[in-house]
Amino acid sequence: MAISEDDRLALRSSLTPTIGERATRVLMEVLPPVNYDEITTRDDLENQRLLLSSDIREVRTGLQSEIREVRTDLQSRINELRTDVQSQIDELRVDLTSQIYELRVDNGAEFVATRAELKHEMTMLARTTIITQFASMIGLTALVATLA
Repeated sequence: MAISEDDRLALRSSLTPTIGERATRVLMEVLPPVNYDEITTRDDLENQRLLLSSDIREVRTGLQSEIREVRTDLQSRINELRTDVQSQIDELRVDLTSQIYELRVDNGAEFVATRAELKHEMTMLARTTIITQFASMIGLTALVATLA
């Protein structure tokens, strides 16, 4: 049953002669003009708390599931990247090894060619030196023969 403002005024008029003006005023302030059907009870609060707890559990479960999915997806992507990077490193290693081998072969061939060229030049220099010295000796011998 809803209490109207007229009902509150009638209660006040009835109580004033019995308990006095001051006590009636205090009582009316303690009993505010509200619809008592709208007042929340402890049972209402407990029911709301239970509903809220249930909602929180559902959200937590959903979030945990999503976090697991994200973690799994992230781990999968990390593994893919790790595999790709390792593959690229292996390819670079093979390429670098091949290039080093080619450099060794090329440098080895150049070294052999340079060595042969240097040996040839040294041989030619030695021959020239020997011929020059021999010619000098022949010239000296001829000079000594003409002087003698």
